[in-house]
Amino acid sequence: MLNQNSSIVCAPHSTGSVNALVKWGGAAPLKDKEAEKWVLNKTVELREKMVAGVKSMGFDVLPSNTNFFMMHTVRPSSEFRSAFRERGVAVGRDFPPMLDWLRVSVGNEEENERFMQALKEIA
Repeated sequence: MLNQNSSIVCAPHSTGSVNALVKWGGAAPLKDKEAEKWVLNKTVELREKMVAGVKSMGFDVLPSNTNFFMMHTVRPSSEFRSAFRERGVAVGRDFPPMLDWLRVSVGNEEENERFMQALKEIA
């Protein structure tokens, strides 16, 4: 009982809490439609470049309209994830039952280049 009540009392102070200033600061950019459009276009551009590079190496990629894509690794994606980790590149978790597909997030140009370089070494 005490544990349940303490989590209710402490909830506003937890790391998952967002204060009013943070909410205001986070909401302000949403009103900047030009910036929103630029980010969307840049994300699409970077994703398409990554997907083209991955496909050119012989991997299948599922269609995506998001800031990530799924690539078919043929062998267990956990092997790829470990190999990427050894090279300092983080990739997504498993998505059962798709255990031979890897979730790849679109980053900035430098991050994406590091991913592509690591993929060349791994594949």
